[in-house]
Amino acid sequence: MKNNITAIGKRLRDPRKNSMQNELIAIGKRLKEARKQADMTQQQVARVLGLSKQSICHYELARAELSITDMSRLAVIYGCSIDYILTGNRGSKEGGSVGKLKVTRGRFVPKIRYDDIIKFAIGDVAPEEVQERRQCYADCSNKAISVEIFDNAMDGGRHPIMQGDVITIDPAVQPDPGDCFLIGVPKSGDLFFRRYKASGLTKKLTAPFKLSADNPGYDDIEIAADTEFVFLGTLVEHVRLIRR
Repeated sequence: MKNNITAIGKRLRDPRKNSMQNELIAIGKRLKEARKQADMTQQQVARVLGLSKQSICHYELARAELSITDMSRLAVIYGCSIDYILTGNRGSKEGGSVGKLKVTRGRFVPKIRYDDIIKFAIGDVAPEEVQERRQCYADCSNKAISVEIFDNAMDGGRHPIMQGDVITIDPAVQPDPGDCFLIGVPKSGDLFFRRYKASGLTKKLTAPFKLSADNPGYDDIEIAADTEFVFLGTLVEHVRLIRR
Protein backbone atom coordinates (compact mmCIF):
# COMPACT_ATOMS: atom_id res chain seq x y z
CA MET A 1 0.00 0.00 0.00
CA LYS A 2 2.80 2.41 0.96
CA ASN A 3 4.66 1.67 -2.27
CA ASN A 4 1.52 2.36 -4.30
CA ILE A 5 1.04 5.75 -2.60
CA THR A 6 4.68 6.66 -3.26
CA ALA A 7 4.36 5.76 -6.95
CA ILE A 8 1.18 7.83 -7.31
CA GLY A 9 2.91 10.77 -5.60
CA LYS A 10 5.79 10.62 -8.07
CA ARG A 11 3.42 10.61 -11.02
CA LEU A 12 1.61 13.63 -9.59
CA ARG A 13 4.82 15.53 -8.98
CA ASP A 14 6.44 14.85 -12.34
CA PRO A 15 3.89 16.73 -14.50
CA ARG A 16 4.25 19.83 -12.32
CA LYS A 17 8.03 19.60 -12.46
CA ASN A 18 8.01 19.13 -16.22
CA SER A 19 5.56 21.99 -16.65
CA MET A 20 7.73 24.36 -14.60
CA GLN A 21 10.86 23.33 -16.51
CA ASN A 22 9.09 23.91 -19.82
CA GLU A 23 8.08 27.38 -18.65
CA LEU A 24 11.69 28.16 -17.65
CA ILE A 25 12.91 26.97 -21.05
CA ALA A 26 10.37 29.19 -22.82
CA ILE A 27 11.35 32.18 -20.67
CA GLY A 28 15.01 31.52 -21.41
CA LYS A 29 14.36 31.49 -25.16
CA ARG A 30 12.49 34.80 -24.93
CA LEU A 31 15.31 36.34 -22.88
CA LYS A 32 17.80 35.31 -25.55
CA GLU A 33 15.60 36.67 -28.35
CA ALA A 34 15.11 39.99 -26.52
CA ARG A 35 18.86 40.30 -25.84
CA LYS A 36 19.73 39.71 -29.48
CA GLN A 37 17.12 42.23 -30.61
CA ALA A 38 18.73 44.73 -28.23
CA ASP A 39 22.10 44.01 -29.92
CA MET A 40 23.78 43.06 -26.65
CA THR A 41 26.11 40.21 -25.71
CA GLN A 42 25.76 38.16 -22.55
CA GLN A 43 28.91 39.83 -21.23
CA GLN A 44 27.48 43.32 -21.75
CA VAL A 45 24.23 42.41 -19.99
CA ALA A 46 26.15 40.88 -17.12
CA ARG A 47 28.24 44.04 -16.75
CA VAL A 48 25.14 46.24 -16.57
CA LEU A 49 23.46 44.00 -13.98
CA GLY A 50 26.61 43.40 -11.96
CA LEU A 51 26.33 39.65 -12.50
CA SER A 52 28.54 37.06 -14.12
CA LYS A 53 28.20 36.09 -17.76
CA GLN A 54 27.52 32.57 -16.53
CA SER A 55 24.41 33.80 -14.68
CA ILE A 56 22.97 35.31 -17.86
CA CYS A 57 23.78 32.11 -19.73
CA HIS A 58 22.03 30.03 -17.04
CA TYR A 59 18.91 32.21 -17.28
CA GLU A 60 18.74 31.72 -21.04
CA LEU A 61 19.33 27.95 -20.80
CA ALA A 62 16.80 27.51 -17.98
CA ARG A 63 19.47 26.30 -15.60
CA ALA A 64 18.54 28.89 -12.99
CA GLU A 65 15.29 30.53 -11.92
CA LEU A 66 15.03 34.26 -12.63
CA SER A 67 14.16 36.57 -9.73
CA ILE A 68 11.47 39.18 -10.30
CA THR A 69 14.08 41.89 -9.61
CA ASP A 70 16.44 40.69 -12.33
CA MET A 71 13.49 40.06 -14.65
CA SER A 72 12.33 43.69 -14.32
CA ARG A 73 15.88 44.99 -14.84
CA LEU A 74 16.30 42.84 -17.95
CA ALA A 75 13.00 44.13 -19.30
CA VAL A 76 14.34 47.69 -19.03
CA ILE A 77 17.67 46.77 -20.60
CA TYR A 78 16.03 44.99 -23.52
CA GLY A 79 13.26 47.54 -23.98
CA CYS A 80 10.47 44.97 -23.63
CA SER A 81 7.69 44.29 -21.13
CA ILE A 82 7.81 41.81 -18.24
CA ASP A 83 4.63 40.35 -19.73
CA TYR A 84 6.60 39.42 -22.85
CA ILE A 85 9.30 37.66 -20.81
CA LEU A 86 6.70 35.69 -18.83
CA THR A 87 4.15 34.89 -21.51
CA GLY A 88 5.56 35.82 -24.90
CA ASN A 89 2.77 38.34 -25.45
CA ARG A 90 4.03 40.93 -27.94
CA GLY A 91 0.86 43.01 -27.99
CA SER A 92 -1.83 42.76 -30.61
CA LYS A 93 -3.50 44.65 -33.40
CA GLU A 94 -6.66 43.99 -35.35
CA GLY A 95 -6.01 41.16 -37.74
CA GLY A 96 -3.04 39.60 -35.99
CA SER A 97 -0.09 39.95 -33.66
CA VAL A 98 2.63 42.56 -33.81
CA GLY A 99 5.82 41.33 -35.45
CA LYS A 100 8.30 42.90 -33.03
CA LEU A 101 8.56 43.17 -29.28
CA LYS A 102 6.34 45.74 -27.63
CA VAL A 103 8.93 48.33 -26.64
CA THR A 104 8.59 50.17 -23.36
CA ARG A 105 10.08 53.57 -22.59
CA GLY A 106 13.82 53.58 -22.11
CA ARG A 107 16.63 51.17 -22.83
CA PHE A 108 20.36 50.77 -22.27
CA VAL A 109 22.31 52.20 -25.20
CA PRO A 110 26.01 52.17 -26.17
CA LYS A 111 27.97 55.24 -25.07
CA ILE A 112 30.45 56.03 -27.83
CA ARG A 113 33.74 57.79 -27.12
CA TYR A 114 34.34 60.93 -29.17
CA ASP A 115 37.35 59.41 -30.94
CA ASP A 116 35.26 56.39 -32.00
CA ILE A 117 32.13 58.16 -33.29
CA ILE A 118 33.27 58.33 -36.93
CA LYS A 119 34.57 54.75 -36.75
CA PHE A 120 31.22 53.65 -35.36
CA ALA A 121 29.34 55.57 -38.05
CA ILE A 122 31.19 53.88 -40.92
CA GLY A 123 31.07 50.43 -39.33
CA ASP A 124 34.68 50.09 -38.14
CA VAL A 125 33.40 49.78 -34.55
CA ALA A 126 30.49 47.37 -34.04
CA PRO A 127 27.80 47.98 -31.37
CA GLU A 128 28.81 44.80 -29.49
CA GLU A 129 32.37 46.13 -29.21
CA VAL A 130 31.21 49.17 -27.23
CA GLN A 131 31.70 48.21 -23.60
CA GLU A 132 30.18 51.25 -21.88
CA ARG A 133 26.40 51.51 -21.71
CA ARG A 134 24.03 54.00 -20.12
CA GLN A 135 20.30 54.07 -19.61
CA CYS A 136 18.25 56.33 -21.84
CA TYR A 137 14.80 57.10 -20.45
CA ALA A 138 13.38 58.48 -23.70
CA ASP A 139 11.63 56.48 -26.39
CA CYS A 140 14.34 55.26 -28.76
CA SER A 141 15.17 52.40 -31.08
CA ASN A 142 17.84 49.76 -30.53
CA LYS A 143 20.12 51.74 -32.85
CA ALA A 144 20.32 54.77 -30.53
CA ILE A 145 23.69 55.77 -29.04
CA SER A 146 24.87 58.19 -26.37
CA VAL A 147 27.79 60.59 -26.79
CA GLU A 148 29.38 63.32 -24.71
CA ILE A 149 29.08 66.80 -26.22
CA PHE A 150 32.41 68.00 -27.51
CA ASP A 151 31.84 71.74 -28.05
CA ASN A 152 29.68 74.63 -26.83
CA ALA A 153 27.94 75.51 -30.09
CA MET A 154 24.51 74.92 -28.54
CA ASP A 155 25.04 76.77 -25.25
CA GLY A 156 22.81 79.70 -26.10
CA GLY A 157 19.03 80.06 -26.03
CA ARG A 158 16.59 78.64 -23.50
CA HIS A 159 17.85 75.04 -23.56
CA PRO A 160 21.65 75.12 -23.61
CA ILE A 161 23.64 72.01 -24.49
CA MET A 162 27.22 72.46 -23.42
CA GLN A 163 30.50 70.63 -23.57
CA GLY A 164 30.50 67.65 -21.22
CA ASP A 165 26.73 67.10 -21.34
CA VAL A 166 25.53 63.68 -22.48
CA ILE A 167 23.05 63.30 -25.31
CA THR A 168 21.30 60.30 -26.82
CA ILE A 169 20.70 60.36 -30.56
CA ASP A 170 18.62 57.98 -32.63
CA PRO A 171 19.16 57.41 -36.39
CA ALA A 172 15.62 56.00 -36.60
CA VAL A 173 14.25 59.50 -35.86
CA GLN A 174 14.44 61.80 -38.89
CA PRO A 175 14.92 65.46 -37.92
CA ASP A 176 12.51 68.28 -38.65
CA PRO A 177 13.81 71.84 -39.12
CA GLY A 178 14.92 73.11 -35.73
CA ASP A 179 15.76 69.66 -34.32
CA CYS A 180 19.30 69.02 -33.09
CA PHE A 181 21.17 66.16 -34.67
CA LEU A 182 24.68 64.81 -35.16
CA ILE A 183 26.38 64.17 -38.49
CA GLY A 184 29.89 63.12 -39.34
CA VAL A 185 32.02 63.74 -42.40
CA PRO A 186 34.28 60.67 -42.71
CA LYS A 187 36.66 62.23 -45.25
CA SER A 188 37.63 65.13 -43.00
CA GLY A 189 36.82 63.47 -39.68
CA ASP A 190 34.60 66.40 -38.70
CA LEU A 191 31.62 66.00 -36.38
CA PHE A 192 28.81 68.53 -36.21
CA PHE A 193 26.11 68.66 -33.56
CA ARG A 194 23.81 71.47 -34.67
CA ARG A 195 20.22 72.35 -35.45
CA TYR A 196 18.85 71.23 -38.80
CA LYS A 197 18.12 74.19 -41.06
CA ALA A 198 16.27 73.16 -44.21
CA SER A 199 17.15 74.95 -47.41
CA GLY A 200 13.98 75.63 -49.37
CA LEU A 201 11.92 72.52 -50.03
CA THR A 202 14.74 69.99 -50.16
CA LYS A 203 14.14 66.56 -48.72
CA LYS A 204 15.21 65.87 -45.17
CA LEU A 205 18.93 65.29 -44.95
CA THR A 206 19.44 65.51 -48.67
CA ALA A 207 22.38 67.81 -49.34
CA PRO A 208 22.67 70.70 -49.69
CA PHE A 209 21.38 71.83 -46.31
CA LYS A 210 22.52 74.05 -43.45
CA LEU A 211 23.27 73.57 -39.78
CA SER A 212 22.78 76.39 -37.33
CA ALA A 213 24.13 77.04 -33.83
CA ASP A 214 22.56 78.83 -30.88
CA ASN A 215 25.76 80.72 -30.16
CA PRO A 216 25.65 84.07 -32.00
CA GLY A 217 29.37 83.79 -32.72
CA TYR A 218 28.99 80.58 -34.71
CA ASP A 219 28.26 80.77 -38.42
CA ASP A 220 25.91 78.40 -40.20
CA ILE A 221 27.56 75.30 -41.59
CA GLU A 222 26.71 74.50 -45.19
CA ILE A 223 26.73 70.88 -46.25
CA ALA A 224 27.34 70.96 -49.99
CA ALA A 225 25.63 68.68 -52.47
CA ASP A 226 28.79 66.61 -53.04
CA THR A 227 29.61 66.17 -49.32
CA GLU A 228 29.69 62.58 -48.15
CA PHE A 229 28.25 62.63 -44.66
CA VAL A 230 26.89 60.12 -42.16
CA PHE A 231 23.71 60.86 -40.23
CA LEU A 232 24.22 59.55 -36.69
CA GLY A 233 20.86 60.51 -35.25
CA THR A 234 18.40 63.09 -33.96
CA LEU A 235 18.47 64.20 -30.33
CA VAL A 236 16.02 62.23 -28.17
CA GLU A 237 17.49 62.86 -24.71
CA HIS A 238 19.78 65.47 -23.12
CA VAL A 239 21.37 65.02 -19.70
CA ARG A 240 22.91 68.16 -18.23
CA LEU A 241 25.69 67.34 -15.83
CA ILE A 242 25.88 69.14 -12.49
CA ARG A 243 28.78 71.56 -12.45
CA ARG A 244 30.35 72.87 -9.27
